[in-house]
Amino acid sequence: MEELEHLEAGLAEFEHLTGQPLTILGLDGIFDFRQARRLFTPQRASHKKIGACAAIFSEHCIEHCRHRQTRRCREAAGPFVSECPFGIRQLVFPLRERLVHYGILFLGAWQNGTPPDAELPEKFRREYAKLPPMAPEQEKQLLLLGELCADGVLHRLRARGLLADTPDFRSARIRDFLQTHLAEPVGLPDLAQELELSSSHTSVLVKQLFGCSFTTLLQRIRVDAAGHYLAGTELRLHRIAELCGFSSEFHLSRVFKQQTGLAPSIWRKR
Repeated sequence: MEELEHLEAGLAEFEHLTGQPLTILGLDGIFDFRQARRLFTPQRASHKKIGACAAIFSEHCIEHCRHRQTRRCREAAGPFVSECPFGIRQLVFPLRERLVHYGILFLGAWQNGTPPDAELPEKFRREYAKLPPMAPEQEKQLLLLGELCADGVLHRLRARGLLADTPDFRSARIRDFLQTHLAEPVGLPDLAQELELSSSHTSVLVKQLFGCSFTTLLQRIRVDAAGHYLAGTELRLHRIAELCGFSSEFHLSRVFKQQTGLAPSIWRKR
């Protein structure tokens, strides 16, 4: 069995044994565009396999699970419990090695015991009602098991040479800064100020760490974010352009096709 298929089979077995869905998100597409192929299946990298999440999926979900939890993972000493704006609780495990944060492993989906707002879609309220409450003893057990699983995933990727990114705190800090200011007209001087370096030194550092210019790196991160919005929401293209820092929907379409080879409309359909 091919290595990635073996890894996916192990994750599926973990889900079967725990009875809980497992999702893995990579920071800045580290499990996607840096590889010749994706390390994880689209289903593994999406919460939409959870009925309640699929029924309510929107830009708020991406902001909470991808961006807000990434920031929390950088500050957390270990795993923690997260609750989204719609009342879905999950266990969150930082995929971290030394000081570098590569992504997040989410385990489970529980309700918080409070009925959802009546104004939310009926389909979501039906799916939410199917979610079980989280028992304290179950939470304790799954925090232990999930942490072992998260450590095992990262170790396997590193041991098999599948994680093609050298651990470097500076690269993680750069990605985090650019993602945090994605919708803003951020430039090289802004990043230099954040790193307390000169613009010329920062430019060289970005080239060394990422193998491309600052402009190209920023475009990659913005295109990656746009791809998530296209795949996971019904937002109009001009709104996605605003959220991802493009000057217009036409600018987004041009850069997106340059980076991915596909027009945003085709990407969304696929």
